[in-house]
Amino acid sequence: MYKKTDTRRHLQIDGAYNLRDIGGYATRDGSETRWRTIFRSAGMSDMTLDGQKKLLDMGIRTVIDLRGDEEFEKSPNVFYDSPDVTYCRHNLIGEEIFAEWDVNPVEGTPVNRLSMMYKTILDRRGEEFRRILAILSKPINMPAIYHCSAGKDRTGIISALLLGIAGVTYDVIAEDYGLSAVYLQQRWLPLGLAPEGSNPQNYTVDDYRAQWCPPGAMDETLRYLSENYNGIEGYLMSIGVTEDQITDIRNLFVNKSC
Repeated sequence: MYKKTDTRRHLQIDGAYNLRDIGGYATRDGSETRWRTIFRSAGMSDMTLDGQKKLLDMGIRTVIDLRGDEEFEKSPNVFYDSPDVTYCRHNLIGEEIFAEWDVNPVEGTPVNRLSMMYKTILDRRGEEFRRILAILSKPINMPAIYHCSAGKDRTGIISALLLGIAGVTYDVIAEDYGLSAVYLQQRWLPLGLAPEGSNPQNYTVDDYRAQWCPPGAMDETLRYLSENYNGIEGYLMSIGVTEDQITDIRNLFVNKSC
């Protein structure tokens, strides 16, 4: 079962879902990630004008769209041509990998399937990660929000990297990843994501988490980074993120303990 989450974490924004603040997490050195600085979300194409105003009133300066071309063309982000924010789109997976997975879908248990997908993205899309982290290292771009379609996979990897830079422990990073189930289970049930033959009314948050965002998938991904790149910072430096940028992100995102 899920632990009780801080009521500040999930934002009720009209026309948005799985929109969460990744502030308020304890770090290894006794500090805490800063609230109202970096946000993660699912798709932002249905956000109402009232919802957009609420985000703008919170000071959002930068919107980073992690989706592919077809996703964007089908459901444009409501801020893509806004004069009020800087909108950036970085196709995190890339059309080549999308095409490969269409032909040869990744198989296996949810943990194995998802972690394999995440490892592939990390190994092959380093330049996109570098560009995204460069944006998030600049004070002028804060507060910022990034999103994909469901707000759990591409968005989950970016969140893991940011929380890792901040010094949040891996078990908490995996817990934050799995938290998407709380906000996606009821959203996606009408679309038929409950397993065939199951009763959607009995398909719980824990069932959704086990199938679509099991913390074990993030655990395995973080273990992979530790074993193959000497951890999150080692990975980031291997793709060209500089020590200064890592330090800048940490300074922007962490409230230092006294």
